[in-house]
Amino acid sequence: MEITGSQMQGAEQVIYLSAGQRLVLATLTEEGQKAVKVSSDWEKDPYGNAWRSVSLRAPLAEPALGKPDEIWNYAKTLDQAYCSGCHAPISSEHYTLNAWPSVAKGMGARTDISAEDLDILTRWFQYHAKDIATRE
Repeated sequence: MEITGSQMQGAEQVIYLSAGQRLVLATLTEEGQKAVKVSSDWEKDPYGNAWRSVSLRAPLAEPALGKPDEIWNYAKTLDQAYCSGCHAPISSEHYTLNAWPSVAKGMGARTDISAEDLDILTRWFQYHAKDIATRE
């Protein structure tokens, strides 16, 4: 399997979706960090953060989700169960990819949603945010 994305300078243990979009694709061990193939030099974004394109090829030790349909459907049920009980549905396109984690965390704290379910729901919102270039 190959993961392609971006790393932010100072956070080389993470591969993000792309420069400036902090959707975590992989968290790397020291061995993983050494195996990363760097595709570009560091480039600063408008906020002064330096990013570079990277890829990592590795075998899968655990089964992986081929298509996200089932997990996204589950996330939609979580949205209905935990979010729509307090307010009208909010479109995933209402916030940016980088804004959703804070919004979801703040709202989730007002419910009894599990940490794992909140992570799934947050990722669904991020993958469907208004500023994402979908990779599905």
